[in-house]
Amino acid sequence: MRTFFSSVSWLSTLASLCVMAACAGAETEVPSDGGGTGGTSGCVPSLEVCDGIDNNCDMQVDEGCLCIEGETQSCYSGEEAVRNVGACADGIQTCDASGSWGGCEGEVLPTEEVCDGQDNNCNTQTDEGFGSVTCGLGQCQVTVQECLDGVPQACIPAAPQPESCNMLDDDCDGDVDEDCACQNGSQQACYT
Repeated sequence: MRTFFSSVSWLSTLASLCVMAACAGAETEVPSDGGGTGGTSGCVPSLEVCDGIDNNCDMQVDEGCLCIEGETQSCYSGEEAVRNVGACADGIQTCDASGSWGGCEGEVLPTEEVCDGQDNNCNTQTDEGFGSVTCGLGQCQVTVQECLDGVPQACIPAAPQPESCNMLDDDCDGDVDEDCACQNGSQQACYT
């Protein structure tokens, strides 16, 4: 293909033709004086860039590029066995100007299990590993589950009561019937 120019706009036209036809083997008639006459100039290949075009005229498009700038893909840097299990989720990678994939943004990897109704460690179980906790002394002692329906439970002892002579620690101080002279129902020898 030969193209001839008769106006001074030949430089901008030549530049656009070289970009479009660089690798199509086009020759362009370049005027030496801007008046439409001059020699022939072939388009010069450029360095390959990751843009979906064969810039270096080697009949290969974007060789050496892993991706085209702006392209996105799903990604996950954790173990494949837990990918998209429980709270674990894919992220997104975006191709940068050098034709390489960027970091995996927004992925959710396994974390330590917490009491929140979710499978944080991505093992298909929710809120596992929580047991019960006991607090308080005597009659104030209570035992609660640490996690119930995804909500952490506080262990709050029952309110103490006045001590009575009943073999129990009613006032929750760790002592049983400490204010009693004797135990209810106990007997003692006596004489008159």
